[in-house]
Amino acid sequence: MMKRAKNASIKIIVPLISVLILSGVISCTVPTESVAMALEDFAKAFRTADIEALDRMLTDEYVHTNAGARPIDKQSWLRWMASRREELASGDYVVETYELEDLEIVLYGSVAVVTGIVHSSGTSKNQPFDNRIRITNVWVQDAGHWRRAAFHDAPAS
Repeated sequence: MMKRAKNASIKIIVPLISVLILSGVISCTVPTESVAMALEDFAKAFRTADIEALDRMLTDEYVHTNAGARPIDKQSWLRWMASRREELASGDYVVETYELEDLEIVLYGSVAVVTGIVHSSGTSKNQPFDNRIRITNVWVQDAGHWRRAAFHDAPAS
């Protein structure tokens, strides 16, 4: 009899806690390691211009803003990535280095704000480049996966 009452309590408590978390009444923090893994997966897909993987890792409402430019939406950014994939395939664009440095991840429940520096080097149309940009990303947890919702960059000093 006691065993049945205990199981009944669990059946009530677990859904109640889930509703409270989803409604934002209580928060549930996720280790920053899971966000860091999502960042690394995204960097790998970005290096190779894997459009399908990048599409899955972005929210539908994704906003991408480069310093000095107007914000663009997900579909516009993915079209840009498709042109980059063509440059990679032709050899016009060669990535030698693509590293995330000085990363800081701050969690707010199911939202992560990521800051850091992207260091990239290689050649573009046989001209060498070596860039460092400061980034701010917003990632959201959606259906158990971290997805990038926003990106902004500026020259790193």
